[in-house]
Amino acid sequence: MREVRDIPIEKIVVGPSQSRVRQIEEDIDELAASIRKLGLLEPVVVYLLAGDKFELLTGQRRLLAAKSLGWEEIPAMIMERPPNEAFAKAVSLTENLVRRPLSTKDLIDACTTLYHHCRRSPTEDSTRRGSKTPAGGAPYSPPKNLRSRKAGPDQRRRNQVPRTQTF
Repeated sequence: MREVRDIPIEKIVVGPSQSRVRQIEEDIDELAASIRKLGLLEPVVVYLLAGDKFELLTGQRRLLAAKSLGWEEIPAMIMERPPNEAFAKAVSLTENLVRRPLSTKDLIDACTTLYHHCRRSPTEDSTRRGSKTPAGGAPYSPPKNLRSRKAGPDQRRRNQVPRTQTF
């Protein structure tokens, strides 16, 4: 049985199968801010205990962030009870180990794509607010080191970042 549904946070207990036991609350505020802005992208994973309680298998930090946001319920994938504690520990460990930071190049590509998609000059921002100049000052001019330079087609091709995804 694997269903996802909202369950009351008060009915979730953190069992001994959690791999992360130190520095659990480190950067929870950042995770909570992300969840507040984007929503919970991955449900926590639980299994049903006796009665109406659930034991957390994965998502301890997501659960803490949801609590800090004042949520009363959280989306959870409900799995069958693991055959033993070692299996439950393996599930928790696997989720924590498979997360890998992006490579520097992947991070640069993703940030560049988002920058190109989301950027607006201060002039564009102020025009949307009804002003002809940013913050009532002079019209926007990018710093000299960011201004376009004349470049031949070969140079332009080398400087382009491939766009892999459009938003």
